[in-house]
Amino acid sequence: MDTELKTIYDHSVRFHGHPGVFLAIGIRMGLLALEYLNSKGYFELEAFIQTRERPPYRCLLDGIQFSTGCTIGKGNLEIKYSRNGDIFGVFKTQSGNKFEIKVLPEFLEHIKKQIKDVDRFNMHNIAEQVLKMNEKEIFSF
Repeated sequence: MDTELKTIYDHSVRFHGHPGVFLAIGIRMGLLALEYLNSKGYFELEAFIQTRERPPYRCLLDGIQFSTGCTIGKGNLEIKYSRNGDIFGVFKTQSGNKFEIKVLPEFLEHIKKQIKDVDRFNMHNIAEQVLKMNEKEIFSF
């Protein structure tokens, strides 16, 4: 894992309160959107995220907020809760460019099995694996 990604993850863990797999997924999702849109984030980006309504799935939102600067407070992060279990995001720049990204259902199933019996404070190793994975193993975009 590169140093910058590790630093972002470590700071986001302090913000979030504990290490988390879905926190790592949110970071990866946000950074990928910034890269593809060639955006600095914060005020020049809007994020529309659909996720499941309960933790640990909602933890993805903290990863997105931390990596993109899109926040609920600024009004450039909008959340919709999924009834069918899909987790995806649409990121838009002020210039109208758009990036759509979805967490692969088979990846979600894999992660659910991995974290099933792991305490939330001991997710560090699994989260670091997610940070090291190829983006195409996690997302379709």
